[in-house]
Amino acid sequence: MEQIALYLAKFTGIVPQERILREATVEILSRRAGIPITLETVFVRGNTVFIHASPAVKNILFMYKEDVVRELQERVSRASINDVR
Repeated sequence: MEQIALYLAKFTGIVPQERILREATVEILSRRAGIPITLETVFVRGNTVFIHASPAVKNILFMYKEDVVRELQERVSRASINDVR
């Protein structure tokens, strides 16, 4: 029984890829654009990150879109994010 516990212990620190992308998106937008978004408003579907926010926030996001996508691709190398909406 201890062998199983030791084997499973190495998987306890694994964080899902989607959560890493969401946290990185929140941090990048907060730093670059000063947009106050929360983790609950960011969703990942396929190769696109969706942000549920007001139209004013989405307009600001559009101005920083290319920078955000580039930085997400650099930071999370396994992610193939092509768009932020």
